[in-house]
Amino acid sequence: MSPSIDAGAVVLVSDVPADRIEREDVITYVESENAGSTTRVTHRVVDIETADDQLQFRTKGDANDNPDEQLVAASNVVGVVQFHVPLIGYLIAFAGSTTGLVTLVVVPATLLVVSEMWSLYTDVTESEEGETS
Repeated sequence: MSPSIDAGAVVLVSDVPADRIEREDVITYVESENAGSTTRVTHRVVDIETADDQLQFRTKGDANDNPDEQLVAASNVVGVVQFHVPLIGYLIAFAGSTTGLVTLVVVPATLLVVSEMWSLYTDVTESEEGETS
């Protein structure tokens, strides 16, 4: 969807009835090529068609020259994009990795434990010094 929405952005979508989706809306939908697919795609609606009394959307990524080959069934639409937050997706992906877990959880937790142990140690040594004086 670049340049409108750059890679790594997180999009917030709202549930909108299919009959209220219009051309130029940016939608997020589940790809239907693979049964049980959970791949979500965010593309712009360039045309709306009706087949067998069901709405279908022709979509196109802003960076793509041609529209997508597959039409998107209304039942596959997750929602219409309301806004996006740049780069947060990279942070979420990093946090889900082993390195991210260590960097964002294990290291801070270890530092907290060491800090608390140091604080307890200094409190104990100060109180012992006060008692001997």
